[in-house]
Amino acid sequence: MAKIINLKKTVHDLVKEYPEVKDIMLELGFTEITKPAKLQTLGRVMTIPKGAGMMKIPMETVINAFAEKGFEVIGADEVSAEKAESDEPVTSPVADEDIRIAHPAQIGIICKKLLQWQPICAMIIV
Repeated sequence: MAKIINLKKTVHDLVKEYPEVKDIMLELGFTEITKPAKLQTLGRVMTIPKGAGMMKIPMETVINAFAEKGFEVIGADEVSAEKAESDEPVTSPVADEDIRIAHPAQIGIICKKLLQWQPICAMIIV
């Protein structure tokens, strides 16, 4: 059975499906998202292309790393690396209302609106 990485899936879902994804991401420089607490929180909303854009890691490098480990990467043509690296706001999938995020540093604003996320945000900000 082929190992397939769908770039539209969240990091949490990919690691749950293939635990070795965590090690590959760590080798690529994704140090924070591979920590258990952050994987359980940010990993549920973060995709590899979004993380690569934030970390300034070229998607070509990410795709090649997964290919070298025997993964077939799908969704790369549908996920624009330029969009992930741009400053365009994205809609938060965790919000009940439409919250626009221009930069990861604005997570505190989201936390104030979503009181149930405050304990999680406190872990992220620290």
